[in-house]
Amino acid sequence: MLNKDRITIPNKLLFEQVLSYIKQGKYVTIRVKGTSMLPFLKEGNRVSLKSFHAGELTKGIIVLANVHGQMILHRVVRYNNTTIYLAGDGNVSEHEVVSYGDVVATAFSVYRGETEVKLNQRWLRYLGQVWYWIRPVRRVARKLF
Repeated sequence: MLNKDRITIPNKLLFEQVLSYIKQGKYVTIRVKGTSMLPFLKEGNRVSLKSFHAGELTKGIIVLANVHGQMILHRVVRYNNTTIYLAGDGNVSEHEVVSYGDVVATAFSVYRGETEVKLNQRWLRYLGQVWYWIRPVRRVARKLF
């Protein structure tokens, strides 16, 4: 689909190229689509990705993972030697369970307009974890409001 300002291509084609570049060791920047990472990532924000290395795995980071054939950008909420548990910041109950091989990239910065925010800052990872821990309160608040 083509208009004056934007070209839209199917996600499958987009992510084939994204994965190809990441495998070559290049950084890739993509636009956020959807609401599963609200309030930290909003639709239209741009996220820069780099290759995932298991040694960098820590709670609170945002990763791009293949979940049942679909690419998602969610936060690591816990992990063990074989499994990584992911959750979208905007989700109050859903989780994804993936293997290390399913995670293809790590988000290292987000652009909100022209402002860049480095996502590898410890306080941002901690804030994401706190947001995850208060899900029960968020669930009740969502029902009330």
